[in-house]
Formats: sequence, structure tokens, C-alpha cells
Amino acid sequence: MSRPTLQNIRGLADFATLYEWDLAFTAVPAGLTINTDDVNFRCLSSTVPKMATPSAPVNIRGHQVNYNTVATYDGTITLSFVETIDNKISLIGKAWRDLIWQPNTGKQASKADCQAEIILTRMDRSNNPIWAYKLIGCILTAYDPGGDFADSGDVVKPTFTLQYDMFIDGPPDQINASLPTS
Repeated sequence: MSRPTLQNIRGLADFATLYEWDLAFTAVPAGLTINTDDVNFRCLSSTVPKMATPSAPVNIRGHQVNYNTVATYDGTITLSFVETIDNKISLIGKAWRDLIWQPNTGKQASKADCQAEIILTRMDRSNNPIWAYKLIGCILTAYDPGGDFADSGDVVKPTFTLQYDMFIDGPPDQINASLPTS
């Protein structure tokens, strides 16, 4: 294989960046109101969903070969937000947390009543979608309201830790037409 030339490198498409992305809630828990625009605008960062296909060694007459096993999802993403004085993120975090488990009564909601569906979309520099991750069965497992009070001059940065059952990824037009959520 020959080394790439400057002409080869100049011929590459524009590079995908880490700061051009979009967050959308396409299904929200029953009884919870989430304005996707408010959440997307305030979301500072998100981890990317991952899947691994581990292998298991198989020994056949003194030779070892690796055999792919069942794929597993990492199953957790973290969304970090910046809070504003209208408490939009804090209200969503508290409402979702209280929906899952009511602190005064100990009543728990069923998984079907407290799960969401989220689409994370990578964008190009012209804000056109280029790749999407559709997370199915997202449940809030931890809500950090934003750290400790301190004389640091920093803003409140709440985080949501979500577990998901599975995800599908691919070009955005294929993701929107794929797998039903029920």
C-alpha cells in the first residue's frame, strides 16, 4: 500500500466534528413533558452509545479459534446540561425521578411508564444530519442536580445518567424509518 499524497488528503470529505450534534426526545415517559428544543439547547455534552461483540475461544484438536458471541450494549449514556434560572432542566430531572419512585409513598412506576426514546444526531458544519443513534428504552438511573455550592463562579451543570435497552445507528433517514418502539 502506498503512502497517501497531499492530493489524496485534499480529496477527503470534510471531517466530522465532536461539537456539531443534536439531541431529540422522540418519546417521553407518560405524564412527563419535555420540550426537546429546551433540552437540546441546554445540553452541553453526551456520551455516545456503544456496543461490543465479545469473542469466546474454541479449542479444536489443539488449535484455538475465536468465535463471536452475542453482542452486548454498553447500556448507559450521560447527558450534561447547563441550567438557567427558569430551572427547565431541574424541573425535568425532578419530575422524571419522582415519576420513577414517589418519595412520600414509595410507589414505583412500571418501566413502560417511565422510559423515553432519544435520538442523538451528528451534524456537518452546515447543520445537516450525517449519522444518528436511536436509543430505545431509556430510563433515568441517576440525576445529579449540578454539583456542590462553592465560590467558583461556575454555572450549575446537572447531569442525567440514562440506561437504554438497545440502540440502532446509521444514516438519519434510515433511523427514522427503522424498528418500531413497541
